[in-house]
Amino acid sequence: MVAAVASVRGTRALIALLMLVAGALPSLCCQPAALPPTTPPVPSTPAPLTLDGALEVLLGEVLPPASSLSRVSAYMPSRPLPAGTLVASESGYSYRIEKDTWFAFIDDSPEAFFAHPCRYVFIDALTGGWKVEAESWPPDINGSSMWDQPSAAWHLVEIYSILDVPLPGATAATGAPKGDYGDAPDGAEAYSGVPGTYPTRYGTANGFQGKPGCHTLTTGEETIGWGVSAEVDAVDPGDPDGVPNLVDADSDERAFAVLDGRTGRLAFTVAVSAAAPQTARYLNVLIDFDQSGAWGPGSNGPEWAVKNQVVSIAPGGSATVITPSFQWGSGPVAASPVWMRALLSREQVDEAAYAARGSWDGSGSFAHGEVEDYFVFLMEKPPPPQQVRWPPEPKLPPGGDGGGNGGGPPPAPGPAKGPCGYDIRYHVLVIDCGDTAKDIAKETPIVGASCDAVSGVAQDQGYSSAGSLSPGGAGDSKTTLANIGKAFDSLAANVKCGDKVLIYVCGHGREDGGIAIKSPSGRTQEVMKPKDEPGKDDGTDNSLKDFLDKIPACPDEECEEPGRCCDVTVILESCFAGNFKTDGIGGEGCRVVGTSNTTEAWATYPGGGVYTRGLVEGLRDEETDSDAPPDGVDPDEAHENGRKAISENNKKQGKAQEPWEAGRKCDCRCPCKPDIDVDKWVMGGDVVRWENEVEVEPGSLLRFRIEIENTGKCRDLVDLQFIDEMAGCLEYAGGATMDIGGAPERRNPDQAFISGGGSIYIWDLSEVGPLSPGEVIGIEYDAIATQPGANINKGSANAHCSVDYSNVVSDADIAVAMVVGEAAPPPSPEEVLEINLELHAVSQTDGINCWSLVTVEVSAQDLSGGSYPVKGVSIARNGAPFWPSGPVSTPYFSKTLQFEADCGVSFSFEATAVNSLGMQVSTSGEITTPIP
Repeated sequence: MVAAVASVRGTRALIALLMLVAGALPSLCCQPAALPPTTPPVPSTPAPLTLDGALEVLLGEVLPPASSLSRVSAYMPSRPLPAGTLVASESGYSYRIEKDTWFAFIDDSPEAFFAHPCRYVFIDALTGGWKVEAESWPPDINGSSMWDQPSAAWHLVEIYSILDVPLPGATAATGAPKGDYGDAPDGAEAYSGVPGTYPTRYGTANGFQGKPGCHTLTTGEETIGWGVSAEVDAVDPGDPDGVPNLVDADSDERAFAVLDGRTGRLAFTVAVSAAAPQTARYLNVLIDFDQSGAWGPGSNGPEWAVKNQVVSIAPGGSATVITPSFQWGSGPVAASPVWMRALLSREQVDEAAYAARGSWDGSGSFAHGEVEDYFVFLMEKPPPPQQVRWPPEPKLPPGGDGGGNGGGPPPAPGPAKGPCGYDIRYHVLVIDCGDTAKDIAKETPIVGASCDAVSGVAQDQGYSSAGSLSPGGAGDSKTTLANIGKAFDSLAANVKCGDKVLIYVCGHGREDGGIAIKSPSGRTQEVMKPKDEPGKDDGTDNSLKDFLDKIPACPDEECEEPGRCCDVTVILESCFAGNFKTDGIGGEGCRVVGTSNTTEAWATYPGGGVYTRGLVEGLRDEETDSDAPPDGVDPDEAHENGRKAISENNKKQGKAQEPWEAGRKCDCRCPCKPDIDVDKWVMGGDVVRWENEVEVEPGSLLRFRIEIENTGKCRDLVDLQFIDEMAGCLEYAGGATMDIGGAPERRNPDQAFISGGGSIYIWDLSEVGPLSPGEVIGIEYDAIATQPGANINKGSANAHCSVDYSNVVSDADIAVAMVVGEAAPPPSPEEVLEINLELHAVSQTDGINCWSLVTVEVSAQDLSGGSYPVKGVSIARNGAPFWPSGPVSTPYFSKTLQFEADCGVSFSFEATAVNSLGMQVSTSGEITTPIP
């Protein structure tokens, strides 16, 4: 059991401590002598931490807004967890709450697939002390998900990062004063189809009563975040932050949106420089709740969310500023995305000056401070700017369909590892065949909405995109038959047999077969047929069967076999999808789902196809997972949700849409990998069993044994070679044998290399033939201990994989024979150590100047073969140190050095080597650089 509250921190703890100290000290005030002594006052206990106080700790101490530019999200129950509550993680850790404690879950990588870094935060509800536990999974509270607590006395407070993505606009030099400007659209689109009329440019036409775009003249003394760039107007081409402001995010630093139901707060980091004066600052915030492209009274509630909030921070300090709460619009769903402007200034915004308009519009000039604009998404994973329609459409809820599906991140699409431990990769290919001209004109693109929903859930689940084609796409992303073929080629080049593939095709089906491929204006350009005419191959990849044939099935093949796949799911959302229910489409390794048979397929807007809406809801709901233990939700499991959605729609609308499916998954085979293992033992003297180390006297007979095993899977090993390295204190004595699962046979080594420092013996075992997995070769031989010393004997083996000869496996092991006895006298330096020095010089001239390159080559060798290794080499030039090797330990050392010199200059060198006994040998040489 881990206590949920750490040591006391923060100002509340300090106040509590000071209260205790104050209660123990006598009063310093003078008292009349005649008065009787009084009891010292008892300090009051700090009031329990409210939600506001808990948010101040979380966002002020644990997760300050501008502490990072990373996108994070956080969730906090609206009440403290009582004693006895158990918070647990899938990682296996659990945390028992011992007293009332505020709890928060911080997802540090909401755009990544779990497991990934996140944090559990425990805040003492009395003192404000806090503790953070590093975790990797979302929490359970009392055995249920944090997002599935219907009987809890609390609800979740959600905290989303506010970050902007640079979207450069046009630049233009103006005569505006230098200062800090916003970046909300002033003439460009604010939302899809909605022009932005925010007063941002200095010479804007959108400022109330001709006021300039919002800006501050003196910057850097008070900042939202840690820094601010000064520029000349919002379209300054020389903007110091690298991109002109207008719709570029102006290097905004992270802020937070805090949602408590429909009530919102904002959290910013505010810093005041040490050179700034001690004075009050004011924070004002505007939010375009009605997504009209302007700030004002608003049709979705007041948009001046924060009015002249006093900010008191001492010069040289910084703090998290959390705004008072406000209603995040008056609609049924919190508006998102929305443009927001935050102004920090020393002057208040004069409410009376904008009374005729009904609200401040975001214009005006301010002497000091900073203005920041944000494009705010109330989402963990906002859409990227590269999506087909950008900016996003207004009037839509954050997730596109309004379905919360329990909150929190969606489950994974399946396990991360296959049965054999191989990595499973998940690929998705989305093909938007286009909407009709009518739907485009009425702004109800049901095909585009369907594809967006599938792309969104696949991205959230962690799929890797193999392509997203649409009529408005650029280059290879434009939906054409040729580009569909390219997308399948790319997918085939990246997929492996054990991977999982989701292919989603949506468009308007034809009664005569196929799906129409539309232009951006809604006109049919091509038709993707189910397959070629019977018995006729037109030689072109232009049918669904042609495309699916690019990824053949691989039953009983290795799971890592490239270019094939055993688990392909194809979903066809279109009218008359039954035309694709034909031979050659769907089979072993490929499961095809058609959302209709011989009828129309129905859709809603927003949300897209009825089947697709049900499928996406199922993919986002962990309850859809039918596996034990749960391992994620795949399209197979979510299929029933799609069928149910169609059934419910049929009942409501009196329709007869009926989905179908064909084909099945296949099973791949565990990947086969070669491997080898070597073990070496020794016996001798009084030891009559195999050991890793023995101790014997000089003259003793030793016997070594080596076992070589094929420890790989599925693969034989061929051309085996064994190399035995014997120390110099031992002498090979023959008696070599080899055994392979039977009686030993005599088998001498094929090669021997002998020196005073040791010997090497090589057995070429290629004639043995393939060594199958689990088979063992044993080799034994005798040796005699000749001299005292630690004899470390290494045996190593290598072999080739029988299937892939270039794949070589190897392993090694050692056995030690400690030979004890009187040591022989040490050798002389000349017997065991040698050093060589070579000098070369090359000169060049251009007729005026002459230069030379001098090469110094030095080598040192342990003549004993390794008993007394070289420990260091140094070179002196003209009597002064030139180069040291530093510590080394090797039987042979060499080094080549070069330096430049003038022509006709003489140099003298002396090289010295030292071995492990401290013996030294030296050599010298001279050279004069030539003159050409």
